[in-house]
Amino acid sequence: MTELRKRLFIDAQWNTGGRVNEILPRTRSDFALDNPLTGSPLASPFVVLRTLKQRKLEEVARSRSRRPAKEEKQAERGAAHRTGVRSALKEMVSDGAAAGRQSSVLHQQREHSARLIKQGGA
Repeated sequence: MTELRKRLFIDAQWNTGGRVNEILPRTRSDFALDNPLTGSPLASPFVVLRTLKQRKLEEVARSRSRRPAKEEKQAERGAAHRTGVRSALKEMVSDGAAAGRQSSVLHQQREHSARLIKQGGA
């Protein structure tokens, strides 16, 4: 069996012109010998070769579809924090606290939220 594997490796490398690191990760599914619709042998069989750079790009694309990017997470956190600050400000206004104290607290809260927005890049 090892002789067949060696022969297949050498033949694949010779016929495709692929590099060693492009041929080694190939699996049976990469070799198209039959027509997928009819099941009949192809007149010209082929193999799909992806370079290391292409494989890395595919991995990155798969990982992005699974989890949000760091920037997206930060933006979500910033939006949630700003929403929390807004609701806290609305509560303070609706509580009917003393007018002088209320305006100074609102001013401090606004300054604080403005600083957070500038730091978060939002």
